[in-house]
Amino acid sequence: MVFPLRMRRSYSLFVAAIALCCVLHAGGCAPAPARQFVEQADRLHDSALASAVAHDRDLGEYVQLVGLRLSGAAHEVVPQKVANSFFSNIQFHVVDTPTLNVFTTGGRHVYVYEGLLQFCENEEELAAAMAHAYAHIVNRDVERLAMKPDPKRPLNLVAWQFVADRFTAAQEEETDKLAFQLYVQAGWDPSRFENLFQRIRDRYAGTAAADRPPLALRAEAARQWAREVAHPPVVRPPVADRRTFASLHRQGATAASGSALRTDGELYLMAFPNCIVSRDLPDELAAQARLRPPPPPATKLEPN
Repeated sequence: MVFPLRMRRSYSLFVAAIALCCVLHAGGCAPAPARQFVEQADRLHDSALASAVAHDRDLGEYVQLVGLRLSGAAHEVVPQKVANSFFSNIQFHVVDTPTLNVFTTGGRHVYVYEGLLQFCENEEELAAAMAHAYAHIVNRDVERLAMKPDPKRPLNLVAWQFVADRFTAAQEEETDKLAFQLYVQAGWDPSRFENLFQRIRDRYAGTAAADRPPLALRAEAARQWAREVAHPPVVRPPVADRRTFASLHRQGATAASGSALRTDGELYLMAFPNCIVSRDLPDELAAQARLRPPPPPATKLEPN
């Protein structure tokens, strides 16, 4: 598939804009995420999660272009947080995982699940979800968890840390707010940010987990933020026009149709907590049960 000319021009413009931002902010005080967290995320990706990245080049290029728009917006919204060039080099991967989620492990990688791509009816919904994951990186939320990276820790236990050590509801609320600001600055319609949460609520009714805000509250917050936008926003054309998005949607459906937990990377991705739905879904809970480390052996008591 050949992307529309607008898509290719958008890519060139955003690469140039981000490069300019990096020059302007060179020497800024904002550091990159802590080295040990970046190395942990790279190790997890290179040794496991990369095996689940979808081979469809069009899908991969498309989500990277959406991510570039969000990255460019971050330099306008929170320049003090993203002055380091690290934040302009985030890699957005489509992964062959059929559940509805998007996740970051705290380094330079964002994983866009094909289940999310299939659920989204348009680019605005996809951009809202991706903005949430990118905002977690900008807020350095993984570093605010209790986990302590260890390069000698087995990969399954590295992945388990993300299941056992989750973002708090307060972090999720902060991230939604920043995600909305990035989404608007990047040129998507602010009135449509809430649509993803509304539709997920309709599909996945039920009680929210204690560590995640209810979908109804997330949608209401988004409506309020849209009403409070100070000036008429500049709404830009989407990265992919409607026809191209529909075609990419079909490609993702074909790629995801044979998905199964064939590799450790796919198991880890399925087990990660859900950042979009307000609770973990049954297939995620099943993967978490498989990933859960066995309890330590019982200590024998010596007779007196």
